[in-house]
Amino acid sequence: MVNTKERERIKRTIINKHKKENPKKKKIYAISAGLIALLMVFSGFLYAILSNPNQTDSSDYIESFDFNGIEFKKHIQGHFVALYPYANKIIPFSFYLDPRNADEITLTDNVRSIKSSTKVYVAYNPNSNNTRELSAAATEFARILPFSHENISVVAAFTEDTNPINEYVPVKTCDDANFLTSVVIFRTGINATRIYAKDNCIFVEAQNYSQLLLASDRFAYSVLGIIPFKDYWGRNITQSS
Repeated sequence: MVNTKERERIKRTIINKHKKENPKKKKIYAISAGLIALLMVFSGFLYAILSNPNQTDSSDYIESFDFNGIEFKKHIQGHFVALYPYANKIIPFSFYLDPRNADEITLTDNVRSIKSSTKVYVAYNPNSNNTRELSAAATEFARILPFSHENISVVAAFTEDTNPINEYVPVKTCDDANFLTSVVIFRTGINATRIYAKDNCIFVEAQNYSQLLLASDRFAYSVLGIIPFKDYWGRNITQSS
């Protein structure tokens, strides 16, 4: 686990190294550093959340319902909280997507290849016009991966180099995907909201940021087993399959 002093040291190193860069470059480093920091503290977050089971004010919720055996609550602000069982604890996961509407988003059967991965690179193009939004959508998905199955490593990545090159973020493309390593690429500007795979390279795509968040949640529901993956014939696949 990376302690607080080490995280601060890394943060100061990044800031000092690039403090003379122009605003666009500073933005890129800030976003990538933020995503890396988030993934680095997952182990600490895991410990904290297991030590502090769900404590919520019932007045904050306007609806409660069961979905595939998982209790969901709809918050007054519009998001949905799943009370997810993990390691004899109940973990509250917040989602933008109503699970009852999940079938509206295309998810192909071959994306379940991620369940066999021991390492997952969560990637996006850092030179896009909407880098901040892509980073946020990637983070929305990455946060749940440590809870999906044991011994999984989650790494933030870019699909191409920045200028100057950011030495703290690896560049990963579909060429780096294999049976034990998945590369999940987030993209907008696509005239469809969908999640599909080419071998072990997985694409999460949508027209805009808000739709990309919904696609990210749709994928997360299946990775967590809340909505089972389906095989080629549309049959549900259990967690043990």
